[in-house]
Amino acid sequence: MGTPLQEKWVHDHIRTDHARLVLTVGALFDFVSGAVPRAPRTVRMMRLEWAYRLLQEPARLWRRYVIGIPVFLFHVLRYRFRRRERILSYPEDHGSALQPQSDRKKAS
Repeated sequence: MGTPLQEKWVHDHIRTDHARLVLTVGALFDFVSGAVPRAPRTVRMMRLEWAYRLLQEPARLWRRYVIGIPVFLFHVLRYRFRRRERILSYPEDHGSALQPQSDRKKAS
């Protein structure tokens, strides 16, 4: 099915009561079956299999690697720094903020 179709399918069809963890495997079965050759061992050892695949199938993979990865990293970093700002601006009275409304009234 491939990225992003497999992730969209999981999002649309799998609920939390179906499974707590879903792993999408992309081209794993193509590699295991031998339908798609893996990169040479030296390329894999250098962790550059993605570059080898990009050279083998540029028309299919260029968007994923050239556009998709930088956009993904941007979203990850934006989330990370916004989360940090929220944590830093968290109210000093952590206990009452985390207590349910009904318990706060009893404590007062």
